[in-house]
Amino acid sequence: MKTSLNGKTISIAAVLLPVLGIIAEASGGRYGLVLRWIMGFFEPLRLSWLASRHLEDTSRNTLPLIFYGLLLIGGILYLLSKQKETRLIRLVFSLILISEVRALLYRPFEFYFVKHQYPAIPITPYIIGGLMSLFWIWFSYQVLVYFNRIKVLDIEETQYGETVSQVLVTATLWQRVFNVITDWILCIMVFSVLYNELIALQFFSHDSIRLLDSLNNKQTITIMLVILRAIYYLFFEGLFGATPAKFLSETRVIKNDGDPTVFGTIIGRTLVRFVPLDGLSFFTTRGWHDQWSDTSVVREKRTGVKGGQYFWLIPIAIGLWIISYWSVDAYKAFKADQRYKHAEEARVDNLRRKLEKVTSNDFFQVTFINDSYQEDNLFLKAEKIGTGDITFSIVEFNGSQHPSQSTIEDYYNGSKQALSQIKFTKKELYDAISSGQKISQQGKPGGLRINDKHYYINNIETYFMPNIDFDGTGRYGDLGIAIGLVNKGWPMDLIDVKVIEGDIRNTTPFPIHLSTRSRWNEGTRFMLTGSLDKKNIDYKINFTIQDTLGRQQVYQVTGNSSTDENKTLTRIK
Repeated sequence: MKTSLNGKTISIAAVLLPVLGIIAEASGGRYGLVLRWIMGFFEPLRLSWLASRHLEDTSRNTLPLIFYGLLLIGGILYLLSKQKETRLIRLVFSLILISEVRALLYRPFEFYFVKHQYPAIPITPYIIGGLMSLFWIWFSYQVLVYFNRIKVLDIEETQYGETVSQVLVTATLWQRVFNVITDWILCIMVFSVLYNELIALQFFSHDSIRLLDSLNNKQTITIMLVILRAIYYLFFEGLFGATPAKFLSETRVIKNDGDPTVFGTIIGRTLVRFVPLDGLSFFTTRGWHDQWSDTSVVREKRTGVKGGQYFWLIPIAIGLWIISYWSVDAYKAFKADQRYKHAEEARVDNLRRKLEKVTSNDFFQVTFINDSYQEDNLFLKAEKIGTGDITFSIVEFNGSQHPSQSTIEDYYNGSKQALSQIKFTKKELYDAISSGQKISQQGKPGGLRINDKHYYINNIETYFMPNIDFDGTGRYGDLGIAIGLVNKGWPMDLIDVKVIEGDIRNTTPFPIHLSTRSRWNEGTRFMLTGSLDKKNIDYKINFTIQDTLGRQQVYQVTGNSSTDENKTLTRIK
């Protein structure tokens, strides 16, 4: 096998790629569209672990960062050893190769499903992404072919008188065990990305949702693992006679006569791997998939860092992993604290605005202030609204489950004549609109005194009508938005959707009749969807609903197309 690359080109790539890859991964894609494409070129490594990718989680995946770090170490060792130490470079470029092959094959399916949800989506980003994948497939393949060509097999010489016998050195038992375990882990890392991508597709098509449901079957998952593991071995041993783990342990598969294997031999060898107890057969003489396919795993000649010194890379890698996770966790904790503070400020401001426009259909949900912040099912129904005070009916439920709007309405209608009443000044109500934690930290009870307990105002909602709120789901990204909403109140019709600000094409179907008035907290969910051509669009969307009495209300959603944070929902009419 010939290659157009040389050691100098590979050494430059092995140092430059991980540096740019770490910058691109750590940045989280915070660039303009053109620069994101450029930086995306330096993110060819796509790894995950099982179903660890959560769509609502904005933190970056640390696995690529770890392997970019290993590639950087490998590149430095390659230079210091005068281009003799190759193990880490071969490992990482082999993972880049299979990552990009998988990405190239997946991209047409992604475009098909996304096109169903967003018909106006351009094909250009997919073509550019495909070209990037083709480049990294070519480059990684050339790197691995180059090293396969220059690496020679280890030969053991034994002299019998004047005769010298030369025998290829077979891999040790521990090298074989290392290869099996490491390849299993790497195979999961590579193909977990595929599962996570299928999860993402559920936002674009009902067909993809049905596909995902079928994948959640245990038997289907087992079959997929068998198939993907077979593909993993066929791909690497068929092309290079070695898997990523074998690149790391410097071992290679050959035929028993010393010739390189052919693809037919690798097919037979791979099939035998799935014979029960094949993995334990190495503890006898030779593994069954060696014996039955007439192949052997032999060692390559060690030319780089000595084995004992090389094991220092293990604690270094573990240290990088710990530092990465610690850094990500610390950053996530900081961001979560910032989000909480912002959400709390927004909650307080929103409640104070509602208090200024309170009506006799408003229910105040109040929460008991104590050390554990236990929430009581206590509500205050506004009855008489004076200039400086409000008289409430006390609506209290037993049990720990928070009642739905319909439950509260039905209970109030059936019991309102017997309900106790209480009066608070608007100043008392205004002061009680803050978190229970903040009140308790003041060192004094504070809040609203009801039945010898102190409460703070947690929420104010208008009942006896539809009740729209965010439901915590949705998708925000480059291709479009899907804003998750829920109606916890009366049945309604979504009769109109208009984009007031932002270059977003509305794709929400309407009219939609939402007939169910749920007695559970979930309510009835629906989504506002739209497609777009560029990132970071500030939007303002109005939607009109009509309830069963023919009353119409207009709500306004504002936010940014790239994030779920800082969005607002306001009833404007």
